[in-house]
Amino acid sequence: MSVRSAQPGIPPWLEAAPPRRAQPRAESWQRFISTGDRALLRHDEPLWEVLQWAAERGGFLLHGTQRGGLDELQPRAPLDRSPDEFSKRRAVFGSSDAIWAMCYALRGPSTNGMLNSCVHIESEGAWTPPHYFLSLSGSDQRTDLLQPGWVHLIDKGTFERMKPYEWAGVERVLEAQWVSSCSVPVHSSVRVLPQDLPIRCRLHSAEAVERASADNPAGFPWLESPPYSPLKAGFRFSWKAAKPSA
Repeated sequence: MSVRSAQPGIPPWLEAAPPRRAQPRAESWQRFISTGDRALLRHDEPLWEVLQWAAERGGFLLHGTQRGGLDELQPRAPLDRSPDEFSKRRAVFGSSDAIWAMCYALRGPSTNGMLNSCVHIESEGAWTPPHYFLSLSGSDQRTDLLQPGWVHLIDKGTFERMKPYEWAGVERVLEAQWVSSCSVPVHSSVRVLPQDLPIRCRLHSAEAVERASADNPAGFPWLESPPYSPLKAGFRFSWKAAKPSA
């Protein structure tokens, strides 16, 4: 279940991380990470909690993509609207947050725009749990924008974390974003389904956001435009299996 943030100083459009409830079962969870066999997980063990546990326990970062069967990740230049240069580097990108990695894994091929964020916010000298924002755009506001994908576990030895910064309208924040300028081997890969995502996904108009961001590059997520459509009931769980390639 998603949780809207109610903390003072945190915008209502940032969604608080759901609480962790599952008790780790190290042997079964590790076997699942190695094999991807969902029968090893109980119904009350959310995938994001298992991935987060695996990353923290094994010293891994997480990389979400639609592509499976990868042995190595290569540096590439991202298409990014962020005003900072760190997010535009030619690099392999990794996340220390499982839910954020899942957002990228589930972005289907019919998506023509994605706005997202995963930040810890400084409060009384400490960092809050992560807060999220996710919105997708498609040419006809289709409900199949979320598609099954993959989260790859990668060693974080060569990675550098993005430094904290001041975010106008929020506070001082720390992103879960890491980069490596060199190729990174994939340790293991886990299949992710749309129903595994524990946060809300909004819909927006890519054209409206394009205009709004041109006028105000620092105005993420440009809610005042307003490019956003009401949430469609069951959007997170509506997906069609991709057709096999010829």
